[in-house]
Amino acid sequence: MYNLGNIFAYCALCAPVYILLRWLYCRKKRSSCGFGGELLRFGFVMYLVALLSMTVVPDWSFTQYEGQKLGIEIYWRTGQIQLVPFRTVLMYLRDNVGRFKALVNLLGNVVLFMPIGFLPPLLWQKWRLFRNMILLSVAFPLFIEIEQHFIGRSSDIDDLLLNTLGILLGYVLWLLAHRLCARKREAS
Repeated sequence: MYNLGNIFAYCALCAPVYILLRWLYCRKKRSSCGFGGELLRFGFVMYLVALLSMTVVPDWSFTQYEGQKLGIEIYWRTGQIQLVPFRTVLMYLRDNVGRFKALVNLLGNVVLFMPIGFLPPLLWQKWRLFRNMILLSVAFPLFIEIEQHFIGRSSDIDDLLLNTLGILLGYVLWLLAHRLCARKREAS
């Protein structure tokens, strides 16, 4: 299981690197980088760092055995694969794992991925196309599920389906917000 402290550590390491690289990019392009857009990009990058630190980074810890120097242990092993659609979803809904745990797991797999459907079309024109978002909504969770197998976590088709649903729901929310804003602009 991931450690919340690791999320903050990865974000703290990546934030200055991103800020420096983005500053150099804006300076080189000599374009005006608006503060609001830059803040939104920064938030999206930190969200991605947090998400990837929870899903694709192998477990690691600092270790020191008696009489040895401090070192880092990385736990790298293969995990299980579950390829029967809706098996895990039905298990959560049917078994006595607790309604709260089931709700957190199932809704978490959807809600956690919604920003990937909402923010890219908000920030970049090319992600406004439906075919690009379909590709992203399948490719990104598929990458995570395949990679998780190699770090000792389970790969589950239900996670893939729920994550894809979350991205597509985020995209639908962006479409609704985009159309609402367009109507307001036309009305005024």
